[in-house]
Amino acid sequence: MNRARLRVVLAAVIACSPALFGASLASASPTSDTSSHEKPVAAHAAAATEKGETKPAVDLSGQQIQASGQRVSANMVRARQAAAQAEADKKKAAEDAAAKKKADDAKKKADDAARKKKADEASRSAKRCTAPARVTDLSTLQTQNARAIMRAGRKLHISKRGQIIALSTALQESQLRNYANVNLPASMRMAHQAVGSDHLSVGLFQQQPNWGSLNELMNPETSATKFYQALLHIPGWQSLPVTVAAQRVQVSAFPSAYADDEVRATAIVNALPCP
Repeated sequence: MNRARLRVVLAAVIACSPALFGASLASASPTSDTSSHEKPVAAHAAAATEKGETKPAVDLSGQQIQASGQRVSANMVRARQAAAQAEADKKKAAEDAAAKKKADDAKKKADDAARKKKADEASRSAKRCTAPARVTDLSTLQTQNARAIMRAGRKLHISKRGQIIALSTALQESQLRNYANVNLPASMRMAHQAVGSDHLSVGLFQQQPNWGSLNELMNPETSATKFYQALLHIPGWQSLPVTVAAQRVQVSAFPSAYADDEVRATAIVNALPCP
């Protein structure tokens, strides 16, 4: 190699040596690494601070806004659902009210029709039935009492035979007279047509206090109602002889006494066909 070329090569080596050897030393020395990196970073930070360009801390406000928005959305959904449910409940309540009104109107219409039918039947019955003021062998008061017994039977839908049983009993017990009892002073202050002294028996059926209150037993129609109610509890009473059915109800000391009054009771029922 001639000298000229050698000088060129040496010049090039000398020119490149600081960069090459500096890089090698930087990679091999921790001290040089720390100083070579920290100083520029510190210098950059100081410069940025002087210029007011400090980087802000991590800001969570965006996440908070998003979470708040989600809560608001959930509340709105719940509010819409509650409103929809309220509207559905209101609609159902209105439908139920309309259905109830319709049912009530239908029932009222049916009740009115039934009352009209009953009134018409009563009117027709009154026109074709002229009942005597009294039965031939009964007083006016006795006839009124017989009517009360039959009226109570009709209200309970008691058959003609049941009414004959009741009249037979009342004829035997009181001759269709409303009895007070000297052993019950209160009965003496009530409306009565005869006075007895048999234990505590009162009224048309000579019923004891265990049958009801004194007011009930001294009322002809109410006392008859109580007799019928007891009769209805007798198994097969419709097919029993009159005197047997009466005795099952009254439990009298004279069980066959009612047989004598069956014919007369039948005549009374036939003579008073009207209420």
